[in-house]
Parts: sequence; C-alpha cells; structure tokens
Amino acid sequence: MVEGQPIKRGQVVACLIADDASLALQSAEADRELRKAEVAQADAALTVARAVLPSQLVAARSRLSYLQEAFESRAETSRMGALPRLVLPQSKSELDAAASALAELEIRQGKVEGVRAFAEAEAAVKSAAARLKQAEAAVAVAKLRLDRIIVKAPVDGQVIALVAKPGQRLMGQTPHGHPEASTVITMFDPTMIQVRADVRLDDVPKVQVGQSVSIDTPVKAGAPLEGVVLQLTSQADIQKNTLQVKVSVKAPPTTLRPDMLVQVTFLALPTREIGDAERRSLRILIPKQLVESVDGTAHVWVADLVGKVARRKSIKLGRSSGELIEVTQGLTPADRLVSEGRQGLSDGQRIAPTHADVGVDAIRHDGRSHPKRLPNPGGKQDQSGNR
Repeated sequence: MVEGQPIKRGQVVACLIADDASLALQSAEADRELRKAEVAQADAALTVARAVLPSQLVAARSRLSYLQEAFESRAETSRMGALPRLVLPQSKSELDAAASALAELEIRQGKVEGVRAFAEAEAAVKSAAARLKQAEAAVAVAKLRLDRIIVKAPVDGQVIALVAKPGQRLMGQTPHGHPEASTVITMFDPTMIQVRADVRLDDVPKVQVGQSVSIDTPVKAGAPLEGVVLQLTSQADIQKNTLQVKVSVKAPPTTLRPDMLVQVTFLALPTREIGDAERRSLRILIPKQLVESVDGTAHVWVADLVGKVARRKSIKLGRSSGELIEVTQGLTPADRLVSEGRQGLSDGQRIAPTHADVGVDAIRHDGRSHPKRLPNPGGKQDQSGNR
C-alpha cells in the first residue's frame, strides 16, 4: 500500500499479531464454561431440594408423632414409679430435637409466614446466572479484539499517509494515548470534500446556510467549481479577523486533495419575486443620520422654501437599506430636508436655505435590481433666525 492509492471499503489495511488476543479469547471461553457448570450445579441443587424436601417432611412428622406418644407413655409410667430416673428426660430431649428438625424443614419449604420456599437455592441459581452473563460479555469483548487484529478500511476513499510502519507497535485506543499510537493510515473520500473558507467578520452576516458558492482552484482549468454553504463554525481567527465557514463541493474533481488552497466567492442570494402592486408603490428613503428621536417619536427637520423657516415633522419608519431608511408616513417627495445646522434649531425658526433643488429620495422599485443611492437629500443651509 502506498500514499495516494485508491482503497475500497472492507479492504485489508494491516494485520496485527493475534497471539495475545487469541489467548485472551481462550481464557474467556474457559471461564464461560466454568460459569455454565456453576449454573447447572445450582439448578440441580434447587431441583433436588424441591424433590427431596417433601419426603423429608413426611419422615420428620412421623418421627415427631412417634416420639410424642413415647414421651407421653413414659411420663405415665414414671408417675407410677416404674421407670428409671433418666429415661424420661432423654425422651423429652429426643422429642424436642424432632420438633426442631421438622420446623427447619418447614422453613426451607416456605410454609412459615414471611419466608420464601427454597430461597437459598434460588439465590444460588441467580448468582450463577449473573456470573455466566459476565463471562459471556468477556468472551464477546475478546472476540471483538481478535476481529480487530485485521484492520480494514471503513469506507471507500484514497490513502493520504501511511502512519504505521511494518513492525511498529500500536498501543490501541486509550483515553490518554497519542492519536497516532493507534493509527495505521489516514484516508479521505474524494467524493465528499469540504472547503474551510475564512470570511471577514464584517461579511459574516451576508453568509447564510445553503448559499451558493463559486470555487476557483488551479487543479481544474475552465469553469469554477460549484459549492454550497454547510455551516458557520465557531472557529474565529483573532489575527486575521475572520470566521471559518464550511462549504461542500459539488462533484469535486479527482485531482482535488485535502489542504489545497482555493479561492471562494459567495454568490448573492436570489431575490424574491415582486408583484405588480409593489412595483407601482413609491418608496421614500432618507439618510439615517437625518432622523432624530424624542420620547420614542422619530422626526426630521424640513425646510419650508416659501416661508424660509424650519419645520419639525413626525414620521414613521419602515425597513432599513444600508445607510438609508424608509419613511412610510409623514413625508412627501417634494419635502426638502435640513441636513446641517440642526443643533439648537426650533420649529418655525427662520433659515437661509441653499441647494434647495435637491429633495427627498423618491425611489420606485422596479423589481429587477436594488435601488440606486441618490445624492444626499437636503442641501447645506445656514441658520439665520432673527440674527
């Protein structure tokens, strides 16, 4: 296997030494057989207990009844003075022992309230079954480790680099191990290549998921590649003042490789269709810096060219478009706005207008292009008043 070689899914990449894994599997299988024998032994003990205990109970009850009658007979004979002194106590002892043996058997059978029948034997069976499950899990782990001795490619792709060399020791996947300690090769899928594009922070608001992208790369002459924005990541570069954006490449060429440099152009989003009524509507746009606000009410200063005085008009604002903002109510296309000298200006104060031939930007949207920014409405004027 060499770098750059195509590789198919399931193709053998490397074969590791299997001696340790084989021995571990054999040990796990032997322990599993031992646990199976323990389960069988516990089941047999429970079966015997269930089969033998009833006959033991019959024998114990019979013996207790016999000893009870013998004790009563000897007690009657002892009252008549015809029985040796130690015979009666011995009979009493035998009677108590028989009663205790019967009580023990009844407890084991579960006839005493609050005590389960054959509880000890059933607990032994459950314990053996649990140990058997642990042994089976250990066997599964050992088989998985043995299967992983043969390293196979997980997907179709192409080899980037050969990390492990023949005879090199691999440490496996450990939480604190070095990533390359368990890596044999690195590979990529040529049909699923993504571009990491650095976008200036000022332009990030213009980028949206699903936006079309044009990708220029030296490895393909002619038309640029097509791409689509996948997501905006959280990886910002403080030195370059950029944010990383992931872009998927449509139909990438076979010559495209990871870590190649490309140039990405984000295409404008398609504009929505505009109806005839909206095409006929007149929109009034003014510079944002001319809008003032007092107590939450927006207003602008308008020059009355007939009376040569300043008038304050309250307006209602609409959508914003760059440095301009739409006025939906309060102005007409014939109004002239005061752009300078508004500090200290009062309603009705006399002014000396200049450049009065420039009025409010009246823009009719044609639905095919963005509105063209017109000259700054409202020319310069000097504040005169009564001075």
